[in-house]
This record gives sequence, C-alpha cells and structure tokens, in this order.
Amino acid sequence: MQQSTWTTDNTAIRGLSLDIPGRVVILHDPLQNATAKVDVFTDIPEFLEFVQSSLVTRADGSPYIRTTFRRDLIPQRQYHLHGSVLVHVTLQAPVSFVESSSRGDTILHQEAVSLGLNESLAVEASESNSVYLELNQTVELANLHLTTKDSGAIQLVTSGGINVASSLDVKANDGGVVAIQGELAVTSDRLKVTAADTGAIYVTSTTDQIVTVRQVASVTDKGKLNLYPRGVCNTSKIHVTEFSHANLGSIACQSVSVEASEGGAAVVQAVASLTANAVEGGRVQYFNSTAGLGLQFKSSNVWPVSQNEFTTFAFRPVPSQDALTIDLHGFGWGARFQPPNPVTAMAVPMVDATVGFMAMCGVLFLAFALCRPPKRKEPQPLKSSHTQLNTQYV
Repeated sequence: MQQSTWTTDNTAIRGLSLDIPGRVVILHDPLQNATAKVDVFTDIPEFLEFVQSSLVTRADGSPYIRTTFRRDLIPQRQYHLHGSVLVHVTLQAPVSFVESSSRGDTILHQEAVSLGLNESLAVEASESNSVYLELNQTVELANLHLTTKDSGAIQLVTSGGINVASSLDVKANDGGVVAIQGELAVTSDRLKVTAADTGAIYVTSTTDQIVTVRQVASVTDKGKLNLYPRGVCNTSKIHVTEFSHANLGSIACQSVSVEASEGGAAVVQAVASLTANAVEGGRVQYFNSTAGLGLQFKSSNVWPVSQNEFTTFAFRPVPSQDALTIDLHGFGWGARFQPPNPVTAMAVPMVDATVGFMAMCGVLFLAFALCRPPKRKEPQPLKSSHTQLNTQYV
C-alpha cells in the first residue's frame, strides 16, 4: 500500500466535500495538531497523483475541506485503474455538513458530526455513494437535512430517538434513497419529505412512533415515500403525482389535505378532517377511524381501506472499514466509472455519459468569450506528503 497525507493549519473546518471513489471513513481525534487530516491508502501507484485536497470557503464564509479525484488530469487518452482505495479523514472538531459523491462508501463516526439542540447537520450523498451514520445515542438537533441524488444513499440509524427541534428535511431525487430509523421516537416540529424521479424515502421508529406538528410531503415521477409503523401529527399536506406512492396511513393526523394526480397514489389517516382531490388517474385511500367522519367526496378515486399498506426498508450493517476495490476506465473526455461488482447493496448503477471532445471545446470557448465569470478566490492546496507503506489492506 502507498499513502498520501494532506493536513490543514489551525483554520476551523465547518464541513467536508468528498469526491473520491473507494471507501471513506470520517473519524474524530480532538488531540491531533491539525484541524483536519486526509490520508489516502491505495495499491494503485498512479491513483495518488490525481487526488487533491484543498481548503475552500463557501459563499456564507464557512471553510471546508474538498478532496477530489481529478480524472481530468489523467494524461492518457485511455486508462484503466484497478485496485483498492481507503481514505481516512480525521477531524479535530465535529463538522456540520458532509457532501459525498463518487461511487463507494462513506462511514461517518458519530463523534465527527455536530450534535446538540443548537446545532444543524446536513448530509448529502450523490453519484452512487452510500453514506452510513450509526449512533448509539439519541440524536438532538435544531435542524437535520438529508439529501440524496443520482443514485446516492443515506442510512441513518440510532439506538435512541431522533429529536429535531425545528425542521427535519429529507430529499431523495434521481434514484436516491434515504432511510432513517430511530429505536425510540422520531420527533420534529416540521417533517418535510420530497421524493422525485424514482427517489425513495423511509422513516421508521422501531419501538415508539413518529411525532411531528406539521407534515409536508411531495412525491413525484415514480417517487416512493413510506412512514411507518405508527405516528401522529397535527397537520399534513400531501402532493403525489406521476405514478408515485405516498404511504402515510400509519400517521394519524388531525387535519389532512391531499392531492393526487397522473396515477399518483396516497394512503392517509385523518382524525378530524380530510380534504382530498384525486384527478387524472390519481387515487386517495383513507385508513382506520377516518371512515367514521362520514366524509363525502365527488371523486370515485377517494375511498376507505381496511388494510394500511407500506413498504419497509431492509437496513444493513455498516460496512467494514477496510479498503474497497475499484475499477476505473476512461476514454478521452467523459471518463466513466465501472465497478467490477455492486459496491454496496445500497448503491445503484449509474448512467454513463460521454461528450465529444470537439463539441465540448466549442461550447467552452463560446461560453468563455461571451460570459467571463468574475474572479474568485482560489482554493488553498493543503500540505501533503507521500509514503510507501508495508501495511496491506484487504
């Protein structure tokens, strides 16, 4: 195995942006001198030449570490990189946001993320990356934002409950999956869930229930939403369309408003009032005590059911922290990633994209000539070192 290490100075780090194939483990060490350290281990010698870590500042002034595998720097028109990759990101203090892309696994240790009723945490997974966060305590936060896209996945599991004082915001787009499981109650003032373009969201409490004041759900374009097995809320507003499914019959809400269209389907449970509109092949089914309200609907696509249907998620153990085998193929512009096998059970094959070299050059030249972007502060490369190791990661 070979190793490269990048370190920061004493600049406080608020987050991480990771775009590197393989397995990434995010650790916490309050005693290390640097605020952040990135170690890349691999048996692919040339792989290290194209990994870069930089200190970057967000528009809001938050500094973060960006680590990328620069496919665009590979000089060969055709290349094939095969071998194992393991990345350790060690933080002196926990961070409030993590963005992870590029096929592989990201394992978040609970000490590495900011927790507390005055803290907000945002996690994003994309490009077939699977993020695992498992905690042996109750999660308490002011806000929690979980986002997946492009077949990314996030699995959040706690042995306690999940208590979000303000907003629990969950998004799954373009084949992304978000799965949340609390052993105890999952509570928030507002639960906002958005599943689109075959994205899927699962929220469950294994021994208690889901409790929220305001529930807002949007499920479109074959999206899937499942909240189960029981819960309560004050108000619920649901929009489901384009052959999507919103299974919310487990959540007994005082007031429910639901719109279903273009083949979209929703299962709901209302305690006091239900407003439902089902058009263009949409359908709304209401469960349990809702039928006792004596409701009348103009649409024949709104009716009571005796069975509350929902789909459960098969939560998986956190992967090992060993190196992961990758297989990279590239040909000119539009390099593509081809795994020898599915990286994890949560990962979904991504769509390849190839862009002609000459066409891209023409577009870039025209864009540069017509609209030059304003100058911006360049990212600061981190200090790096390279070491040959005898350690073998399997």
